[in-house]
Amino acid sequence: MTVHRTEIELALEVMVRNQRGIDFQHLATQLATQTYPSLVPTEWFHDGGEDAITAPIIGDDRVKRSLACSLTGTWDKVSKDCERIASRGVTIDLLIFFTAVAVTNIQIENWRKQVREKYKHDLDVVGKVRIVSSLERPENAWLCRDYLGLTSADEPDLETLRQRVRKVAVATLSNWKADYGFDPQRQIELTLTLKEPAQDQRRFLTLQSCCDNIRRARKVILTGVPGAGKTVTLLQIAEKLLEESETPIPLVVSLAEWADSNLALLNFLAQRPSCQAVGLSESDLSRLVTAGRLIFLLNGWNEVSDVATEHAFRSLRGLIADCPATAFVIATRETAVTPPLTNPANIHIERLETHQRRAIIHKADLSGPATLIQTIEHQPALEEITRIPLFLSGVIKLARQGKNIPGSKYGILRELVDSTESHPDHKAALFGGPCKGQHKSYLVQIAASMCSNGTTTVGSQELLSSIGACSKNLLGEGLIGSMPDARSVVASLISHHLLVSLDGPTQGSIRFAHQQFQEWFAGEWLYLRFVGIFNAHDQNAVLDFQKQILNNPFWEEPLKFLAERLNPSSGFESRSDYADHLIRWLIPVDLIFAAQLARLVGWRTLTKGRNELAAAARSLYARTEPVSKQFGLVVMLATGSPDFLDIFEPLIENENDQIRLAFYSALEPFPLSCLGDDWHVKLSRWCVSR
Repeated sequence: MTVHRTEIELALEVMVRNQRGIDFQHLATQLATQTYPSLVPTEWFHDGGEDAITAPIIGDDRVKRSLACSLTGTWDKVSKDCERIASRGVTIDLLIFFTAVAVTNIQIENWRKQVREKYKHDLDVVGKVRIVSSLERPENAWLCRDYLGLTSADEPDLETLRQRVRKVAVATLSNWKADYGFDPQRQIELTLTLKEPAQDQRRFLTLQSCCDNIRRARKVILTGVPGAGKTVTLLQIAEKLLEESETPIPLVVSLAEWADSNLALLNFLAQRPSCQAVGLSESDLSRLVTAGRLIFLLNGWNEVSDVATEHAFRSLRGLIADCPATAFVIATRETAVTPPLTNPANIHIERLETHQRRAIIHKADLSGPATLIQTIEHQPALEEITRIPLFLSGVIKLARQGKNIPGSKYGILRELVDSTESHPDHKAALFGGPCKGQHKSYLVQIAASMCSNGTTTVGSQELLSSIGACSKNLLGEGLIGSMPDARSVVASLISHHLLVSLDGPTQGSIRFAHQQFQEWFAGEWLYLRFVGIFNAHDQNAVLDFQKQILNNPFWEEPLKFLAERLNPSSGFESRSDYADHLIRWLIPVDLIFAAQLARLVGWRTLTKGRNELAAAARSLYARTEPVSKQFGLVVMLATGSPDFLDIFEPLIENENDQIRLAFYSALEPFPLSCLGDDWHVKLSRWCVSR
């Protein structure tokens, strides 16, 4: 709704008369960020002459801007702000000066000339006329209401709000697609299954029927293994919902970014540039939510930090309880803390079927898709890994570059990291720029810090501290000659490696391009720590490693990458005793996880670790109580080894269907390798009913 020009002018005059400087500063900052989104506000007082500054790691057009605001527009005020900035040794390219009073063009040109001559930067003066013109725009009516108190800026009707939020949804979806390289022409529908609440069965869903279930159930948890395509599926759901004109509008939200902001969800959304651009306030979003006009697609419950989990749980649970007409979809891995949804529909993303994998490869426009398909389908390890979309896409990328394809997740991500670092667009900057060739060391330190804190995003100050600590270590080791500027290092890693900067209320924070890359780099840090402890022969250090790492769920994926690196057959590590000690350290902490890692490090490469693990599993299975017996069976299956066929075969061949089915479902997905190298021959002899 448009506010009349005269009302705005009078309201600004009242603001000046009543000396409401803080309100004007807030108003000016909102208007300035519409033109310069990289500006972030400073504290209200003791700002050193800057009411907003360019976020240090946004790096949009490399122009460093500062904002100054004043109710009075005089050269004295401008010069004092310039002087305060210069006295602090701050170098800027442009000072944007907002004032609530009229300033003539002649005055502005004179001020600009003096600023250029004396302070060596440019000046942009935004006076009363430009401010009024901006506030006249319909999308800025909320600014008139919230900061100028204009009652004529009444709330728009729901349909107007719906049209505005639709623009936000389209812009948000576009940004997510760009961030994740989403190409609709190369996507397929993944296999989705809905767990039936009344029985232990799953029903297959199409993407359309999934959307129907979301509208009907309103509370949905979308699960999948790491790299299964949870984010891509959310984007496909959003795209499908936006095609329907009368359906509620889907908003894709990063749960980790929201949780780190410590804001209420609607407040967090209202502060994002996309909402501010169309004038959607927190109260506007609240009206839409209450009316059931939105669908929240919340991505990454598992990525919420340990520190933020409790607040996120309570805040989200309260919003969901207060908004029964609104649908909430939460995408997550399996987590210790279940998302706060009561009686949700549980939709699972299954691993790729052979025909789906082939379809993705054919859509990738490779010169020889048949060759890649044959390579994958004739290597059992690679065949299993590429049933996960993230790793299939990695394999396709390596095939396109003509590189050898490793047979492990660790190896695939290692090749992708190396490919990024050696790319002509990045190599010179990484080796000759502020990182000085130590980019991997910085990323390892950042990833380890994030995993230690149980988070997938890191704020600006913590990030700069990690960079500084890493630089200090590198300097001490003689790997660099001088301490680099931490902000320049971060900017280089964002521009030329696998870090991504965030916008909105968490502006200045970063994340890795995918959580699995964070976990891969954290695995590299684990390797250094593990080898150090191994060589030190310090039992107290082993106990600390068991407590801080092996017993911490957030380190599960990095430990899997470590295990694959320690497998001698991978070619990355020749010492088999490393793997043996890792399993032996893990056995007293988590027997099932020890069995899973034993499979990754290579069951046959283990000696004492294999014997101790097998003995523990058989001992549990020999007990009479069903829980212990089942636990022992799961441990044996998790090794993927046929060493336990003496136990498995009687269960497989049992005439009782229930006993056989219980065995098959003891561990998902069922490890066929535990049936021996000739498992496919054994399966071919079974009748269809089995």
